[in-house]
Amino acid sequence: MKTSSLIADMESIDETLNAINGNKKTFEKDPRQFRPNLKNEKKEYRATVRFLSQGIQQVAKKAYFIERWDHAFIENGQWYIERCPSLINKQLGVKDHKCPACISNRRDYNSKQEVLVQRAHDRKIKKTYVTNILVIDDPQFPENNGKIMYWNMPYEIVKLIEIKWHPESKKRSPSNPYCPIKGYALDLVLKINPSTGYATYAGSEWLEPEPIYENEEEIVKLLNSTIDLDEFLSEPDKFKSFDELNNRFLKVTSGGVIIDSPMNTIIVDDKPTTALDKVTSSITTSALAADVPDKPVEGGEVSTEDDSWLED
Repeated sequence: MKTSSLIADMESIDETLNAINGNKKTFEKDPRQFRPNLKNEKKEYRATVRFLSQGIQQVAKKAYFIERWDHAFIENGQWYIERCPSLINKQLGVKDHKCPACISNRRDYNSKQEVLVQRAHDRKIKKTYVTNILVIDDPQFPENNGKIMYWNMPYEIVKLIEIKWHPESKKRSPSNPYCPIKGYALDLVLKINPSTGYATYAGSEWLEPEPIYENEEEIVKLLNSTIDLDEFLSEPDKFKSFDELNNRFLKVTSGGVIIDSPMNTIIVDDKPTTALDKVTSSITTSALAADVPDKPVEGGEVSTEDDSWLED
């Protein structure tokens, strides 16, 4: 019996799987990074940390923390973790730097179709603020104790710092948690809020003011050992090009196999960006709820009119 040429052989399937697996990207954890997490039986994370300036502030005069924007999401078994160049536009007041994830998010959000708006939320910018800390006590990861580390702290923690700098009550004097002499440690508590189902640092509290060390020479040595946060600055040369970001974005969102065609090119207008967008754009608004899902974004609730998390 003659074998039909239409029957696909196993080798062709292996070639496809190898192509997909070959595009998977792994990420090594930076040992300098402080990473609170809830992967334990109590579903709670506790630690005591002290915020550190970059060197002796009177000499270095560097920012206490650096704003950082990232996209970090997983699709088709692959992670897309990239710095978002839209931050450059915000800080420089320009629109020269394009981000494929932001372009896709804006299009999804404007569609008012629930499935696409949800996809935009899943791919949204994650805003953090990189700072130096001294880990005083970390019961979950005791190997961190006594280490200088950097922390991509959320805005929720920045607000705690701001309240100390600018207290709401006129009866309280402004104070600086970063001061090595008159500053104070933070008793950090991360746990799930049962009413919302989301993690929160709401239980965190400042401890009493005290010097980091009694010996001033030890304090100077500590501050001169902090991590230079310049590597996290949003300077254009520290970001990947649009073509590099676009190539990675398409590989992740398409499942790893990209056919070189106009359909797989991000266009900076209102046209669909990928084959997947071609399909989902045919979903009618009448078939789905148009409201934005009630999702916490950057420490607050997002209403149907709030698209401030879309920064393109």
